[in-house]
Amino acid sequence: MSAMPPLLLKLWREQHPKGHEQTNLNFKVQGPPAALVPLFKSEISEE
Repeated sequence: MSAMPPLLLKLWREQHPKGHEQTNLNFKVQGPPAALVPLFKSEISEE
């Protein structure tokens, strides 16, 4: 059913009585991957 431990699953269900439990995660990229951008000035000067 779920990869969550039983206690965590019970607590989640108490907080979300009508919530949907997602049992599978899809990590496939739907579009082109994000472009890499420099975050710091030091990364820009090294290029």
